[in-house]
Amino acid sequence: MELAYTPEENAFRETVRGFIRANLPADIQDKVLNGKQMGREDYLRWHRALHKQGWVAPNWPVEHGGTGWTPVERHIFEDEAAEAGAPPVIPFGVTMCGPVVIRFGSAWQKEFFLPRILSGEHVWCQGFSEPGSGSDLASLRTKAVREGDNYIVVGSKGGAPTHPTWLGNIKANPDVEVEVANDTGTETFKARARVVESRQERDRLYKEMTKIWPAFADYQARTERLIPVIVLERQRGEEPKA
Repeated sequence: MELAYTPEENAFRETVRGFIRANLPADIQDKVLNGKQMGREDYLRWHRALHKQGWVAPNWPVEHGGTGWTPVERHIFEDEAAEAGAPPVIPFGVTMCGPVVIRFGSAWQKEFFLPRILSGEHVWCQGFSEPGSGSDLASLRTKAVREGDNYIVVGSKGGAPTHPTWLGNIKANPDVEVEVANDTGTETFKARARVVESRQERDRLYKEMTKIWPAFADYQARTERLIPVIVLERQRGEEPKA
């Protein structure tokens, strides 16, 4: 068995190295190689550079924007990118959602979603976690119930919604059912989720959060991101259910 790279594969490696040298921003490289916190825009700057080259989705069919690389070429690219300190592409759209749309989506869905995933205009996320489940999909209880032309999502989701995509989802779908656990059990009530936009209100809530969780002040000082605050406002006349 011959395990050495072919001349063509070695030439491809040099092409990849040259592209990374010319296009990977130094500040992003520094963050990756030194374990510093990456922001959403950092990932998207590299994503856009790959998209301009046509390299953002090696796992997609060529007809939908894939590279047509062989498995060895994909390995070479990933090897060189990791060695150089390039960040990974945000996986949800390119790795998870895009292939599903390619396999099962309608012609309209492919035409609408795939180019926006490739360009980075659309950033997808996942919301698997529930009070009793992590990524164990077989145990998820949240479901979408058909009501006329719409689907109503019924269930509970957990986890900290710190990603901008989560915030956009909350703004678009603010009505939620809240489950609160305490010493005597749990209670549920309907509420409206509101992302705090006012700096004055956010600062006031930061102070309240620090009283409850003193470590929050240290976390706030260390993070480069603005920590989002989401307020759940109980709907009027809604009594909690035990």
